[in-house]
Amino acid sequence: MTYRMLSTCTGIGYGFDEDSFNEALKLKLDLIASDAGSMDPGPYYLGQGASYMDKAMVKRDFSLMLKGARHRN
Repeated sequence: MTYRMLSTCTGIGYGFDEDSFNEALKLKLDLIASDAGSMDPGPYYLGQGASYMDKAMVKRDFSLMLKGARHRN
């Protein structure tokens, strides 16, 4: 059995090229995924209760992925 998977980036919030993503959506994908990576690159962020990644960028990446997946059913 063959599965077609797309990993958008090394971590949600690092960003990815939207045009490339849209080109990949033209394939018959079975899975769209991304490594969540480390949202806190050390004890400082963990201790502060803060994310290293910008909330707007995390939302942007995830929104594009979710919209693409829903479009492909």
